[in-house]
Amino acid sequence: MTEIDIYSGKFYLNGQCFKTQIDSESTDSQTVGKNSYSNTSLNGVISNIPFKATGYYKNKKLKSISLTIESEYLKANYHPPKDIDSREYLTPYVDFWENLTEGLMNELLNTVKRKFAWGKVQVQVDPRGPTVYGEVKYR
Repeated sequence: MTEIDIYSGKFYLNGQCFKTQIDSESTDSQTVGKNSYSNTSLNGVISNIPFKATGYYKNKKLKSISLTIESEYLKANYHPPKDIDSREYLTPYVDFWENLTEGLMNELLNTVKRKFAWGKVQVQVDPRGPTVYGEVKYR
């Protein structure tokens, strides 16, 4: 069972759940000033699309979860148009990635609604990579 409960915001991945509150600091934690930051990652598959989900914690409280599709899957399944100009190669690739990520989020939520009482869900494009990822952001 892999889904996001639209009433509570809990993210279930293969029977595991990202805890909303962690008890102790993990080995991946870092302290900056008075704040502590840590994360945890899980791998999953939805509709034959492999992805990685990373939960980010601030002061032991879950702040967000980002979902990224595995790059090997993208490389194997992206087939660019034959008449594409090399200067325009990136835009169709990012569009393909964004559409896959949007489909992944729709499958997780089972609704097109994106804002909830517990937070919001969005698909983001980081222009530095570029990297496309789904983000579940908690209040």
